[in-house]
Amino acid sequence: GLSPECSTGTAAVLEEGTIPPELDGDLVAMGPLQFEVQGEPVNSWFDGQGGVHRVRLDPARQTASSWSRVVESDSYKKEKAAGKLAINHFAMRDPATPILQGANTANVSNTQLMVWRGHWVALYEGGDPVEMDPETLDTKPMVDLEIPMLAGEHLSAHFHSHPSGDIYNYGLVHDPAEPDLHHTQVRLYRFPAGSGSSKAELVGSFLHRNYPFLHDFIVTEHHAIFVIPPVGLLVGNQVVNTGTLSDNFVWRPEDQNYVVVMELATGRKVAEYKPAASWLWHFVNAYE
Repeated sequence: GLSPECSTGTAAVLEEGTIPPELDGDLVAMGPLQFEVQGEPVNSWFDGQGGVHRVRLDPARQTASSWSRVVESDSYKKEKAAGKLAINHFAMRDPATPILQGANTANVSNTQLMVWRGHWVALYEGGDPVEMDPETLDTKPMVDLEIPMLAGEHLSAHFHSHPSGDIYNYGLVHDPAEPDLHHTQVRLYRFPAGSGSSKAELVGSFLHRNYPFLHDFIVTEHHAIFVIPPVGLLVGNQVVNTGTLSDNFVWRPEDQNYVVVMELATGRKVAEYKPAASWLWHFVNAYE
């Protein structure tokens, strides 16, 4: 993992061979870059603070550079200042967390980088988006992308690109109209392609009568497909800081999977299914 100094980088001029003109630009990847929290080894990759790797090739100058930078989210800064684990992580528990703040977890910003209209945004489904400077990879104040999200809503860490160039992502939020804490809105957003002034927009939403563990979805030419496995969250345990987030998930196969197909053009839920229970993390592809 990356050292606590947060960054590392190298640059070189090629002494042998050449960089072809087609390889001009940046190759960027994101993932966990630190595998300890202020000296304490993490219990899972989901606990590792994220960062960005960038390889830049310049065929005109025949130079190559590599740079890595940790995303300095607010929770990262808090723990760095404290010099210790100071907030719950996915599989790490801070016993000093106040009893009614157990639902707050560290924003490790370690899953995927969304690039939209010049903004480099680090995503993690347990926290707010964090913006990074495309040149220096420094963490910078988040620009308001004017996404019509509700209070308490978080974007998924896994967006998907459409053949049109549009980007689609979804958020999860407790439905304020529902007194039951287990009722959740799944809200799909479109981030229009191009450099115009059109804003991110809500495509549609549906209600899931459970608090779902929904980590990914998939987009075809005309539809978004959500496959929600029957994993519940023990919300009460989480709120009163009993166990970690990973401890408080429970497998309920009798509830079956819940599959929703949403039409991209209208936001309508055009189909839903209840197949047998199965677990999944990610989608590779989908087509019509």
